[in-house]
Amino acid sequence: MCGWHAVAPHQRVRRGAGAAHRARGPASRCATQQILAHESGATDTVDPFAGSYFIEALTDEIEERAQELIDKVEAQGGSVQAIPFIRSEVEESAWGYDQRYKLKQDIVVGVNEYVTEDIDDVEILRVDPESERQQVERLKQFKEDRDQDAVAKRLEELREVVKGDGNLLHPIRAALKEHATIGEVCGVMREEFGEYKRGLTASSSQFPVPSPARQRPLGRIRVGPAERVRR
Repeated sequence: MCGWHAVAPHQRVRRGAGAAHRARGPASRCATQQILAHESGATDTVDPFAGSYFIEALTDEIEERAQELIDKVEAQGGSVQAIPFIRSEVEESAWGYDQRYKLKQDIVVGVNEYVTEDIDDVEILRVDPESERQQVERLKQFKEDRDQDAVAKRLEELREVVKGDGNLLHPIRAALKEHATIGEVCGVMREEFGEYKRGLTASSSQFPVPSPARQRPLGRIRVGPAERVRR
């Protein structure tokens, strides 16, 4: 029952009654987030799960598995060289979650279980074209008010560092300090470094992505630590 907590008996009775009253209210549902925030006492401590062996186990597993992925990326020469590997990991994870949802091995309320026919009337954000025009004008004024020669000088210094093997942080900060835009900074690096071109496909034999035809057991799909511990 919503509102039931490990508190004094008289408080339990009062909160239980309050929960029943809420259930009969117009919303016909409990405002879970508000109850957790104001009734559960979870906000009375910095870490309400401190000391929990379950939470600590999940934390340790996240750290261990994250380090495994970092080591694999490093072994391939870094993030740029490992782009196909990273992409395949993302695709494999997405496929795994999709299969688990379809088979209801993982329940997502409102997605694959307890789905209702009710459609919430959600107001969609529509950007006023006038705000775009105003932003363009602000950017134009921003560029007119800066020292163009100083900006050009800093961007050229950045270009020289990009051509070599120096630390890019310092010239980037210097360019931004002279009011160069992020787009201008990225433009210099794009011109010198070029843009990433997809080489290996997702179906490459070097970085295979599982498909339903491979009949991979769902229990071995790499998912979040909570799911693994629960199984």
